[in-house]
Amino acid sequence: MRTRTRKGTILMRLRKITVTLATAAAAMVSTLTLAPAATAAPVDGAGAGASAVIHPIEVQGTAPSATVWDNCIHGQACVFQNSNGGGLLWVVPSAGSFKLSNYDMNNRISAVWNRSGGTMTLYDGSDFSNSLGQFGAYGPPINVPTGINDRASSLTLY
Repeated sequence: MRTRTRKGTILMRLRKITVTLATAAAAMVSTLTLAPAATAAPVDGAGAGASAVIHPIEVQGTAPSATVWDNCIHGQACVFQNSNGGGLLWVVPSAGSFKLSNYDMNNRISAVWNRSGGTMTLYDGSDFSNSLGQFGAYGPPINVPTGINDRASSLTLY
C-alpha cells in the first residue's frame, strides 16, 4: 500500500473540488438561454427591409398613479400617438433619419420625450422637408403644439 503525504492528500482534494466546480459551472451554462443581441434598425435610406421595421406598441397605465410616460426610458427618444404619452409608443431605434410611414406613425405624433443625447427633429414632408420643430437632448416629456399635432411624416435624430 502506498502512503499518502499530507501535501498529496491536499492536492488530491483540490483536484476533486476543481472538477466538481467545473462540472457545476458547465451544467449552469448549459441551462442558460441567451437572447440574441439587439440590433438597431437601419436608416430608411440604407435599405431597411420589412424584417428590420420596429413597430409601435400600445401602452396604457395600469393604476391611477401609473403614467405611460414611464415606458420611455433614459437614453431613448420616444414619440406617442396621443397627448400625455398615451396611445401608441414608438422608440426611435438609433440615430438617423426615419420615414414615419415605415413605422405606422405617419401623421400620428401628439407627444414626444427625447431622453437621448441627440436632437430630434419632426418634419411635415416624408422627404425630411418642412421642419415642424426640434426637441433637444434630455428634454422633458411634452405634448406637441397644436399646429404640428398629427402632422409629422419623417423624423431625424442626431
